[in-house]
Amino acid sequence: LLDTFLGCNSLCKVAIGKNINSLGNRTFSQSSYRKRSIEFFYCYATTPPSLGTDCFEYAIKSGATLYVPSRCGAAYKATSWGVFTNIVEMD
Repeated sequence: LLDTFLGCNSLCKVAIGKNINSLGNRTFSQSSYRKRSIEFFYCYATTPPSLGTDCFEYAIKSGATLYVPSRCGAAYKATSWGVFTNIVEMD
């Protein structure tokens, strides 16, 4: 799904289901002038979904938090999801 949330300038929280295995190109891309950065991502997949090109371009700040299933943090950090500086394992 290209540009799925393009133009959703007030989007600040995202939840990705446990059965999602990939996100397309520019899924969360936004204009660099967006009003708000996405602050919270919840990804319930135990295997990190693959990410398309520029999936998070302009969409997150260094302060954005990615919440992942327990014992999966290292797997996410080792992939393109590592753009998130804050990765927290959920109980």
